[in-house]
Amino acid sequence: MFTRTIRTVTVVVALVFLSAGLLAKDSAIDAHSQEVTDEERAALDVVARRTAAYNEHDIDAFLATYDAKVRVYEFPEEFLGVGEREWMLFLGLNLPRTMVR
Repeated sequence: MFTRTIRTVTVVVALVFLSAGLLAKDSAIDAHSQEVTDEERAALDVVARRTAAYNEHDIDAFLATYDAKVRVYEFPEEFLGVGEREWMLFLGLNLPRTMVR
């Protein structure tokens, strides 16, 4: 259980730092919008939606930002499975309780 909690915290911290970095990049790019490709804009949109859903404690919106066939690995290369159920198990069964108000 302790290992699962550490993994959950690690994933959440990584998502927060990734989101902050990409959103900061997005703000800096706005002044030079010709530098942003459609692919970059789409990636930034996903990160913004994922961060908003997490901050709003909306587990369904959070999960909707992942592909239905998400492949789940434990670092560095242990394959755990495919799909939303495996992703939820990886994040930790207590994630929905922490995200629900």
